[in-house]
Amino acid sequence: MRKLLAVLLLAAAPSFAGASPDFPINAVTARELTTSAPVPAVVPAPPAQTADGPRETAVYRNFEIQGSATFIAATKSALDLLGGSTTFTVIAPYISVIEQADRSGMVAWTAKPVFEVGNATWKHSAQWYAGAIAHDGMHSLHYHTAKAALAQEPPAEAWTGTEAERECLRLQVKVLTEIKARQYMMDYVNSLIDDPGYHLIPYEDRDW
Repeated sequence: MRKLLAVLLLAAAPSFAGASPDFPINAVTARELTTSAPVPAVVPAPPAQTADGPRETAVYRNFEIQGSATFIAATKSALDLLGGSTTFTVIAPYISVIEQADRSGMVAWTAKPVFEVGNATWKHSAQWYAGAIAHDGMHSLHYHTAKAALAQEPPAEAWTGTEAERECLRLQVKVLTEIKARQYMMDYVNSLIDDPGYHLIPYEDRDW
């Protein structure tokens, strides 16, 4: 089930920190694999209705976007900013779908990797949202790189956990710099690198 497993690889978002500087315990949107159970082959389809209106689907800059009209507009704005990041071009192939969800997390193991985005992330600002996309994309990149090298499902530590978060946070800062994000955002993400403990918060308890 998506809600129980987390898939992160490499992105360039808060290094996808989904959490924002305005939400103290948030910084990256990433799900943690808490068991050694095999990754489910099938992920349930999202509900047809979102809190903001009917779920729609759009294709923009080679990404499939699923969510309300407001969510789609916000996602397009974030992707426009990422068009100015050379770093993001490396990560972009590892995200196929950007989907409105209750919480943020990267579903990297599916045929079309999905970045699920919670309200606190996509409603914050285009700059913060862009960084989060990059962050989680980095998690996905790590997942797929490890899977290709091992020729099997990679262990959780290959793309999640403290060291993975640090790498994603560094990437996030780089992308935020390239898109000329506000300085306080970069300062906030930098402050999380030494102790990115947010990833230890159970997925069900996250508010970003």
